[in-house]
Amino acid sequence: MNVAVRQVGDVTILDMEGRLTIGPPVATFASIVEEVLGAGAKKLALNMARLTFVDSSGFGYIMRFYVSTTRIGVKYKLFGVSKLIASDLKVLHLNTVLELYEDEDSVLASFENRG
Repeated sequence: MNVAVRQVGDVTILDMEGRLTIGPPVATFASIVEEVLGAGAKKLALNMARLTFVDSSGFGYIMRFYVSTTRIGVKYKLFGVSKLIASDLKVLHLNTVLELYEDEDSVLASFENRG
């Protein structure tokens, strides 16, 4: 699991690559999220285009991240979700909670339009 952090305007994008699974991958992701939040990020977008697999632990952390960021007023959105992961999100009914966008342009526009 690799995560690269970059800034586009006032939006912090986490480019995720590989598998988000129990153990070191989730720990790596959690560490980077804490670092980004500690730096004061208020608008976050997860780029999941190169994420190949997410297990239950990974989905659990994505939701934990969503809940914790929402509580502190941070906007959190996902984009580039593969068909397989989108299907899993639908089965878990997470697609009704998380904001999902097709690509980077649409997620950036959503931050401009709705904060």
